[in-house]
Amino acid sequence: VRSFFYCRFISNVKLSKKLKRIGDWCFEGCANLQSIKCYGKLEYVGAGAFYNCSSLNSETLNNKIKALYQLTFAACVNLKKIKIPSSVLSINSSCFKRCYSLIEVEYSGVKYKCQYDALNDVILIEGLGAFDGMSGGKLKSLPSIK
Repeated sequence: VRSFFYCRFISNVKLSKKLKRIGDWCFEGCANLQSIKCYGKLEYVGAGAFYNCSSLNSETLNNKIKALYQLTFAACVNLKKIKIPSSVLSINSSCFKRCYSLIEVEYSGVKYKCQYDALNDVILIEGLGAFDGMSGGKLKSLPSIK
């Protein structure tokens, strides 16, 4: 928990191939963190793991992760794109809170356009409506957008 809490000196992280968990709030506030390389054994990314990592701009998660928890990527203000594997079955509503730059979520090979609604502080996903994470959704039933 909070292993690299507000560490300004981390810009790129390559995780061990044996690593199975990123703890809650592990990289919180690492303002210069731009990328994380995830490998096949990673199963858990904790709540707030990348909270306020303001330089993170895109991310691809590996296919063993089952859920994204509260505030995992919240306040990553420069996060533009994220690829979420089909293994993820639920996403907490606050996972992408204050991700003002998020324009694309790719889930299981299908791309969804996004925009931030400042008035309501939610992410709008085209064809799906508001994503505020009040309840985790079963992503396998999401319709694709054309």
